[in-house]
Amino acid sequence: ALMDNQELRTDQVTRWTVQSKMIVFLCEQSYVQERQDKYWKCAELDNPFDTANNGQFDSC
Repeated sequence: ALMDNQELRTDQVTRWTVQSKMIVFLCEQSYVQERQDKYWKCAELDNPFDTANNGQFDSC
């Protein structure tokens, strides 16, 4: 009975670990997505071929 209890606990810890990793992953994904959205908005606002600022996005 003691062994079963130990296994059950290990199983739960494993599940929590997987869940927290998923949460971190999703947070990172949405952060990256947000950065990309901002970048593309800048790209639309700024003419990327603007030679005056060497093609840099100055509104980022």
